[in-house]
Amino acid sequence: MFKRLTSAAAILPICLVPISSVGWEVAPHNAVYELTLAGHPGGGNISALQGTMTLTWDQGCDGWVIEQNYQIHLLDHEGDSIQIGSEYYALESLDGADFSFSSRNLVGGLVDEEYVGEAVLDQDGGRVRYSVPNGLERGLPAGTLFPTEHSLELLERAEAGDRFYVANVFDGSDELGVSEVSSIIGPSFESSEEDTELQSPLLLRPGWPVSMAYFSQSQQTSEPDVELRVEVLDNGVVRTMRLDYGSFAMDADLVFLEPIDQSSC
Repeated sequence: MFKRLTSAAAILPICLVPISSVGWEVAPHNAVYELTLAGHPGGGNISALQGTMTLTWDQGCDGWVIEQNYQIHLLDHEGDSIQIGSEYYALESLDGADFSFSSRNLVGGLVDEEYVGEAVLDQDGGRVRYSVPNGLERGLPAGTLFPTEHSLELLERAEAGDRFYVANVFDGSDELGVSEVSSIIGPSFESSEEDTELQSPLLLRPGWPVSMAYFSQSQQTSEPDVELRVEVLDNGVVRTMRLDYGSFAMDADLVFLEPIDQSSC
């Protein structure tokens, strides 16, 4: 998942979803992040960046729902500008075995790439079938995780005091298949009201700094596709993040957060 003023969390009921095998609880929530260009030692051709990312992580009646959308305006050193965006939706069964997804990347308001499909896991691995592109199928190796199951496992490892965690993850965001995600978990921290301008009980939780590197298994390279550095709380809320694509990096700062009411299920 780990891909957000006045907060409505101050007046809405906080509904936490207990995970039976651990002591912490995940908080289904909506978040909005402001995106800005981050300094990068390698330079790059991007001179300015601004945008917004919205993220929903919810436990619906049929499973875990992830919805992530962003719109970014880029300006390069030649003065050329471009609008890029992404629309992503996924539904993952509560047991982590079934997964459906829809992902679209847009450039200049037009669809550049689109992926839609379903995947199933079992003890021997699994299979993903795309309806877009039509007819594309791929096998998934044993031990593959879908995004929410990976996030929950990462939180459990952090709570247990583990410092390193490597997993194969399939999220349906492209046609390359499984990514190896290598995570380094830093020492835990305590949160206080001074840590953020947002006033939300969801943010008054302990958490960990986590660095994650994503490597595509279909492309043999020593360089990650993207590196993600986050501050994640034990309820699953990501307080801050930096996404490093190699040629440029961007910061995502939380500007809105609200819990999602679970009473309907």
